[in-house]
Amino acid sequence: MNKKLLVEEIESLPPELLTEALDFIRFIKASYLQRQLKTETTSSKDTLKGSKAEDLLEIKSFIGGSNVSEFHTALGQFLNYQYALEEFDPQRKLYLAIPDSVYKSFFQRRFTKSVIARNQINLLVYEPKQEIIVQWQ
Repeated sequence: MNKKLLVEEIESLPPELLTEALDFIRFIKASYLQRQLKTETTSSKDTLKGSKAEDLLEIKSFIGGSNVSEFHTALGQFLNYQYALEEFDPQRKLYLAIPDSVYKSFFQRRFTKSVIARNQINLLVYEPKQEIIVQWQ
């Protein structure tokens, strides 16, 4: 399949489906990147800290104007994916991948920590410029 065909399909989508298509593409990309990370880092036990090949990532960049809004969107998407995995592929573990800078600031707030704990969200903290995993949590 070539990019041109994919772009044509996306361009023919009704506007109300574009957000859903983007979310799906990001989910596929996150799964692919996660597999690539596994391949590149399988020799480093400290980097992976017990994760398994069947684990999945939901990668979020938090580049929008509001971290609260980005968190709200990320949380909703993450929970939807988590429920789908529990239903159809319960052995898989899902991680919310977030940039280190956002983890050190927004994710240290009491409210954010509480939401993460209540929803039992696994985090993967990454450094985007160096493209390294800082921690699995």
